[in-house]
Amino acid sequence: MRLPVRLTVLLVVCATKAQAVVSGSEQRVALSGVEVTKAFTGFSISYAPSGWADAGIHEEYHKGGIWRGFYYSRGPVPFAGKWRVSKGQLCVSPDTSAIVSRWFVGERCRTVWRDKTTGRLLVKHLNPRLEDDTYSVQVRDLRR
Repeated sequence: MRLPVRLTVLLVVCATKAQAVVSGSEQRVALSGVEVTKAFTGFSISYAPSGWADAGIHEEYHKGGIWRGFYYSRGPVPFAGKWRVSKGQLCVSPDTSAIVSRWFVGERCRTVWRDKTTGRLLVKHLNPRLEDDTYSVQVRDLRR
């Protein structure tokens, strides 16, 4: 039985895309709750979608669950709130007056991954509307 050329091409393209998704997920591993706590307590992260001049984020994770940061829009816009680790995910709750409280209601939890090749941490964007991609973050020790 011969398959039509279009169907054969479609099957090959779908199989290739499926393999790319599997390969991409194999390149990273989710951190455990203990690893997330260790990686974030006393550190800041920064990331920005490529091609966006006004969607950069800087988040600081202080001891005692204090969360502060800046959203880079038309100049740095500060925000603050609380953070915690729950079920292995990094969770943040912005103060009601913070600009980021307009992006989501209540708490936002994100999985944190480590790239197996580079060792860099990866997270989704704080803004749920920009969470289609996973971003490699720059990590800085707040004690320095």
